[in-house]
Amino acid sequence: MNMAVEHISIFMNEILIVCSILFIAGCALIFTSINWRIKARQSLLWEKAEGIIIDSRVIESSMGSSDVGRSVSYKAFIQYTYTVNGVQYSSERVFWGESLQSSRKAPSKQLISRFPKGEKVVVFFCPSNPKESVLIYGYYNDNIIISLVSGILLAISGIVVYFLIR
Repeated sequence: MNMAVEHISIFMNEILIVCSILFIAGCALIFTSINWRIKARQSLLWEKAEGIIIDSRVIESSMGSSDVGRSVSYKAFIQYTYTVNGVQYSSERVFWGESLQSSRKAPSKQLISRFPKGEKVVVFFCPSNPKESVLIYGYYNDNIIISLVSGILLAISGIVVYFLIR
């Protein structure tokens, strides 16, 4: 009987750890999404500078070792430089919330076709912190909302599971 109680206790502790991880990951995602939303809104008022695209390509990432278990994702990698008050800056941020990858290559290809290598572009930068910049100001897509909803669902899942097993 003691052995069974010990196993249940260990199992409960493991579930509590999983609940904590879900809750913390959810809160981190919520915080990041809110920060992206604030930055996206602020970028509407940022100043402009001329920049140039120095790199523009699609990065392919894969997980898994076999064709069956292999998952591929794509992300547009766009790097640009710009000058503010005689200081040159470099950035890879195209818009707020764009760090997410996609299982489809088309959105990344579409984005890099908009910003080809060598192209002169308008860079929107934060006047109080010129190293913070974007090529597309404001809200570009639904990634911020998707991240926020995912974070809320993760955090709620952690809480619900905790109270269900308690």
